[in-house]
Amino acid sequence: MNNSVREKITCPSCGQTAIGLICRVITPDSPEFKLLFSGKLNVFSCASCGKSYQVAVEQLIYRDSEHSFLLVQHQPPADTSEYGIIIQEVDAMATEAAMLLKMPRPTVRLVFAREDFLEKIALQRRGFDDRLVEYAKFQLFQNTGGAALLPERHRLLYDFSRSDEEKLQFAVFDRQTHQVSAALHLPQEDYHRMALEFSVNEPLQKELERLFPDCLVSVDRLYPEGQSAVSPVERTADD
Repeated sequence: MNNSVREKITCPSCGQTAIGLICRVITPDSPEFKLLFSGKLNVFSCASCGKSYQVAVEQLIYRDSEHSFLLVQHQPPADTSEYGIIIQEVDAMATEAAMLLKMPRPTVRLVFAREDFLEKIALQRRGFDDRLVEYAKFQLFQNTGGAALLPERHRLLYDFSRSDEEKLQFAVFDRQTHQVSAALHLPQEDYHRMALEFSVNEPLQKELERLFPDCLVSVDRLYPEGQSAVSPVERTADD
């Protein structure tokens, strides 16, 4: 199945138009998957000015039918009031598709940035529950906090470039400079212990569902307004 279609593209530097293969759907082990992780997906070099640019699409979808997983990267809306609408639309889209195909509803996730898109895919492929990983990030912020690590200033992203059977590695990104400023890790033993505890404890399972009630699963939703950079409409109704 061809996941890319030929479309008109425009160089943002000189305005030159051309026809390029634009990908909007990615599947595991496809050529587009490899381009995504190499940073070359939907990237073109202008024949006129020679500059490279990436074509942004409103929605980029990763679909893993074998493991019933659907991930959507949506362009951030200009109006923060639209975040809730997008969340509802993505959740409804997954439900309607499952009913139409008479299949179980897939696990659905929504992100608004490419780095989060890559992180979610890496976590899913390595068998981690991203809800528990986001909860673990919250614990790292709480326990390793202080001026050096603040949720309104920093982001923690799973460092999938490092493979360590003993540690879950995280890169600390500065929200303003978009640069890596430090690194943290969580012993995998602690993660697996937490996963087991949640799996056998029904009240903990319900709490996890309360914290992450829809397809937008992010540690930012666990902070009151003003303590993180996320829009308050992205948080749970109980916060």
